Amino acid sequence: MNKTDMSRLTVTSIEMVVSLDPDTDSGFTLIEGTKVKQFGPRRYHGLVFKTDGTNRYIVEDKYVLDAEPGSVLYLPEGRPYIVLSGRPGGCFCVNFHVTESALMEPFLFFARNPAKWQENFSEMVRSWTYRKPGYRAKCLSLLYEMLACIEEDRQARYLPGNQIAAIRQIMRQTEEGGLCKAAVSVPQLAEACGMSETYFRRLFHEMYGVSPKQYILEARFRRAKALLESSDATIAYIADASGFENIYHFSRAFRTHEGVSPSEYRSQHR
Repeated sequence: MNKTDMSRLTVTSIEMVVSLDPDTDSGFTLIEGTKVKQFGPRRYHGLVFKTDGTNRYIVEDKYVLDAEPGSVLYLPEGRPYIVLSGRPGGCFCVNFHVTESALMEPFLFFARNPAKWQENFSEMVRSWTYRKPGYRAKCLSLLYEMLACIEEDRQARYLPGNQIAAIRQIMRQTEEGGLCKAAVSVPQLAEACGMSETYFRRLFHEMYGVSPKQYILEARFRRAKALLESSDATIAYIADASGFENIYHFSRAFRTHEGVSPSEYRSQHR
C-alpha cells in the first residue's frame, strides 16, 4: 500500500456520488466461465464502500483486491481495472479530483466502524441527489472526513489475521441469517469464534471501534432504514425484520437514534 497520507490530499472537485443497487449481470462479459466487467484508465480517484456481496477488483493485472461487506476500496486515477462478479450486493462510491500529482497505489481495508462509513455515504448520496443549497460543500466535508478515517484505520495497531477473519465471518453470517435477532448474544458470538467473551469484546472493539452490542444495534437500524426507504412494508413488519422485540420498542429506539419516528423518517427519505 502506498503510504500517501490520504488526509492531506487537496480535493478540487467531486464528480459523482452514487449508491449502486445489488449487482446484476448487466455489463458483465463471460470470459472463460467468469463474469467480468472491464474498465479503461480511470478519469477520477474513487472510494468504494461495500455494503454487501463480494467482488474481486484487479487493477492493471497487478493489484488483486477482494471487496467484502464493510470493506473500503481506493481506486486511483489513471489506472485500468476489471471487476469479477461475485456474490450479488451493493456499494456506495464517490469519484473526485485532487491537486496532488503523485501516483498512488490502489488499496483495500476493512472499516473499523462500518456503520459510520454507511452513514456518511448515505448522507453524501442524499445531498448529491437533492442538490439543495450548499450540497457541494456538504459532500466535500463528508469526503474529507472519510479520508481522515482512512488514516486512522491505517494507524490502528496490528491485529491477528485469523481471529479477525473469524469475527468478520461470524458477523456476516449473523447479519445475513436474521440481522442480529434478539436471541443472538455476545457470549454466543464469542463461543462461535472460539474466543473468551472478554477477548472477543476487546478484539471486536479494536476492529470496529464500537462494542459488539452497539454494532448489532447499528446493524438493526441500518436494516430498518433501508426498508423504510425502499419498501411499503408496515412498521410492525420492519420492526420484526430488523430484530427488535416489538413495534413499540422499535419506535422508541428509532426516535431516540434518529430524532424522528419511523413514519416520519419514511416520509423524509422516500
